Amino acid sequence: MNQCSKMKLCAADFNGVVLVQNYINRTGREGWARQFREATKEKDESALLKVMSNYGEEVVTALGSEVDRLEKEIQEIVPGIRHVDIEAHNPIGPSP
Repeated sequence: MNQCSKMKLCAADFNGVVLVQNYINRTGREGWARQFREATKEKDESALLKVMSNYGEEVVTALGSEVDRLEKEIQEIVPGIRHVDIEAHNPIGPSP
């Protein structure tokens, strides 16, 4: 049996609501809520954009950590597997 016959492709469809809830549970809701409230008080939208960008970056990092955790768990469960590469599924295709 050659190596190619053992290869599988995996695309994961992550639940954004659950991802954010898990992130907030880990990091605390109040800190982000305070930052968003303070930013919305500013006349200039740059403060809000900065907080939103930071939050988005943190959530994307959390997604990457979740993918890494799943890949490691699969390697522990499936004997003989050498490489796991999970790609997040994008049902609407790439952004323009």
